[in-house]
Amino acid sequence: VESQINEAENESQLQDVTLQTRINDREKAIAAIKVQIAENAVATRQAELEIRRLNGELESQRLNTQLKFDALQVQLTQAQKQARLNLSGMSPELLQRFSSGEFEETDEHLVLAPIDGVVGQIHVTDGETARRGATLITLIPEGATLIAEVKIPNREVGKVRESMQARLKFDAFPYARHGAIDGKLNQLVKVAEEPRSQSGGTGTGSAASGSYYRGYCTLEQTYFRVEGNRKPLLPGMTATAEIVTGRKRIIEVLLQPLLAFQQGRKAEE
Repeated sequence: VESQINEAENESQLQDVTLQTRINDREKAIAAIKVQIAENAVATRQAELEIRRLNGELESQRLNTQLKFDALQVQLTQAQKQARLNLSGMSPELLQRFSSGEFEETDEHLVLAPIDGVVGQIHVTDGETARRGATLITLIPEGATLIAEVKIPNREVGKVRESMQARLKFDAFPYARHGAIDGKLNQLVKVAEEPRSQSGGTGTGSAASGSYYRGYCTLEQTYFRVEGNRKPLLPGMTATAEIVTGRKRIIEVLLQPLLAFQQGRKAEE
């Protein structure tokens, strides 16, 4: 009987150990599950934050797109109004050409100047269709150095050479009151040009005697002083240029008519 009791006690103790081992294993499993749950909670929180951030970016992009769309809509409305105004002032003949589809292949482009400046010359007229590669305007860059373009008559070009001094009298600033501006002939084009007639062609016959050579003068200053204030020269101003081709002593100038007269007398004799 005692041995049976001992066996029962040993078996009971073994069962207790086995049960405790199972309990420990269960506790470890539960702890691992809790850690996993905590990690999943952190990951879930991070995912929620990332979703909120992406939603914010999408909303910002949507607003920007809406603003751009609204701006384009305003531009379109203005363009349509301007088109109606242009059509209202268009001649019946031109309207007929539009309605017939003659201008369907004509593209309309907005041309922006690449730099700030002043329009020096316009090469097209209002309503004219610009050809591909054609020059529309001549733009003088802001702050560019002003150069005077001079036309030297054919009969005088033989006396002129580059680097000669020049005096320029501007029509906008009368010489008697404001004087002239000194300059220098920096470039002389070696090809003669014919003056253009009012019809746009070049002169012929007697007009050929009016041919000229184009030159370019730099200016020592680009302003006049008027009542103590600087008045700048502007592109397109007209002037008369006097190029200094030589210098003589005063006595030579005074004697020149007399010498010429004496030479004439000798020729007559």
